[in-house]
Amino acid sequence: MIAADPIYTLESIVPNAGTESSMTQLSGHVLIGVAVPAAITSTTAELQTSADAGATWLPIYDREGNKYTLALGASRYIALPPGDIAGLHNVRLKVGSSEAAARTFTLLLRKLG
Repeated sequence: MIAADPIYTLESIVPNAGTESSMTQLSGHVLIGVAVPAAITSTTAELQTSADAGATWLPIYDREGNKYTLALGASRYIALPPGDIAGLHNVRLKVGSSEAAARTFTLLLRKLG
């Protein structure tokens, strides 16, 4: 039997009337998925990264040049291809429209290596 790697979770909060979540430091982990809260206003979100501790944010693109855009829906789990985004240190979500209340997304992570 193969032992499963543990999965870790962190919260990322988009504030009331906001469009950008708090910064999440991955610290040697890779983002493998996003759990969307039961109530959500936005229908899309993009992943962003920062190489300078949150001073400048950049959208994340895959190898084919497509922006990582997530289709949001209530109580939805969105799997992410970890090979494409491994090595990022700081990430956040930018939702498509202002949220009607604070929204807590759950980020699922695995250790790198």
